[in-house]
Amino acid sequence: MSASALTTAPITGWSRERWAQSADDLLAAVSPWASPEHALITMPGASGGYGRAVDGLEGFARTFLLAGFRLAGERGADPHGYAEYYARGLAAGTDPDSPERWTRLSEHGQAKVEAASIALILDMTRPWIWDQLDSRVQANVITYLAEAVGDDCAISAPCASRTSTRSFLRKKGSRWIRPFIWFSANIQRSGDEAIRPLNAAALTLALKLSESERSL
Repeated sequence: MSASALTTAPITGWSRERWAQSADDLLAAVSPWASPEHALITMPGASGGYGRAVDGLEGFARTFLLAGFRLAGERGADPHGYAEYYARGLAAGTDPDSPERWTRLSEHGQAKVEAASIALILDMTRPWIWDQLDSRVQANVITYLAEAVGDDCAISAPCASRTSTRSFLRKKGSRWIRPFIWFSANIQRSGDEAIRPLNAAALTLALKLSESERSL
């Protein structure tokens, strides 16, 4: 069965519209916990274990994934203003002088994992977010993500996540990127982060296939 023949999800029975509404509801629910410039989204309750600064970065990066998928899925149609909302967060989070600046990749390994999500969505939503950022913010984003380029490592989610980040930087012509990248990820230990680079490739292919179907 082709993707175009599906009107509901085969397991849940949900329509695309219901999934989209659920995503919008989740994003609306976290907005009260965002910092003034949206760079940090810090959920109430106990810290996740790495400190509140990392919690805030995780909140941004993981909701950015959801917002980015919505934006890409709608081919840039953005009635909820996700692009502008997260662009403000990108500007503040990557500004080293901002009170909302993100934990750097060199400061905590978890930041490498979150950077992969940010790079993935910036790549998927390029016309609507990245291309609309001014040159100063683009430079700050590249400087922030460039810390993913370090010593090669053999295992762990942060190492696998570097591949997504480096892939984005290479497309932007960053001088930091070396021509060959080696990584090995233990899927059992690293979980979904270990396959996030593969997800990026799969999502890109899915979008291309969808465009092809629309042209038939």
